[in-house]
Amino acid sequence: MKQIKFTKYDAAGNTFLVVEPNSTRIDRRLFWNISQRLCDASAGVGADGLLTIRPSRRADFALDVFNADGSWAERSGNGLRAAVAHVSRTRPRKTDWTIACGQERVEAKIISRSAKGIVVRTQVGIPEFSNLTYTGVALKLSQLPKLKGAGKSYRYLRILIGNPHVVIIVRRIPQNWVEIGRVISRMDRFRIGANIEFACSKGPAKIEVRSYERGVGPTASSGTGAAAALVALRVLGRVNKRVVVDFGMQKLSAAWIGPGQMVTVTGPVQLRFSGVAPL
Repeated sequence: MKQIKFTKYDAAGNTFLVVEPNSTRIDRRLFWNISQRLCDASAGVGADGLLTIRPSRRADFALDVFNADGSWAERSGNGLRAAVAHVSRTRPRKTDWTIACGQERVEAKIISRSAKGIVVRTQVGIPEFSNLTYTGVALKLSQLPKLKGAGKSYRYLRILIGNPHVVIIVRRIPQNWVEIGRVISRMDRFRIGANIEFACSKGPAKIEVRSYERGVGPTASSGTGAAAALVALRVLGRVNKRVVVDFGMQKLSAAWIGPGQMVTVTGPVQLRFSGVAPL
C-alpha cells in the first residue's frame, strides 16, 4: 500500500499538514483528493489545510496550499509560516527565506526560536482593491458599498491580498458571525469564493477579527485575513501602520506602510507531530 509522509503544524490555531510530493513521488494533480481525506478529522488526520513543498528556481522553495475541502488556495499567511517552520528544520541557522507562491515571490524571516516553537514574519502580498480607489487619504465609512447578511446591512471592502477577502466593518463582532459569514460567502457576487472577515478597531494599535474562510469555514485565525482587516481599517483611518490582531483565542501582529507596499504578518508556529497515512 502506498503511503504519504506528513508533518502537522499549528500556526496560531490554524493547523496544516505539510508534505513534500517529490519525496513520495505523488502526482501533484491528486492533492485535491488527498487534502480532502487527510484533513478530515474523523477519517483522516484532521487539519485546516494541506501544504505541498517543492523545489523552485526563483526562491528557496515553492508552496501550494489546498483547503480542507480539496480546493486550491492562492495563498495562506499562516500556511507560509508553517512551511518556513518545516523547511528550517533541516537548515536551523538560516533565518531569511524566499517562497514562490504562484507567480509571486514573498519573503519570510524567523524572528525567534524556543522550546515552544518559532515566531515567523512573512510578507503576504500587496493589497488590491476591487470596489474603491485608495491613495492614502482616509475614506469615510459611508463611501463603502453595502451588503445584507442574515437580515442586516453591513459596509464592506473587497481586498485581494494573496486570496480574495471581503472585510465586513463592524462596531463589535456579531454573536452569530459564523452564520452571517456562511451566508455572505455564498452570495452570487462572490461566486469565485472569498474569505470573510468581521473587523473592528479597538484603538489605534489593536483590532478584533473573526474569519470565515472559503473551503474551511470558521478558523481560529487567518494570516491573510489579519492583513486584509488591517488594510480595511487603515483605509478608514482608524488604526496605525502596525497592530495586534485579536482573533479571540489567538493573536497575530500585522504591519502595512501604505499603498503599493507589502503587508507583513508575524506569529507563532508549533510542530505537533509527524506520521504516515495510506493513500
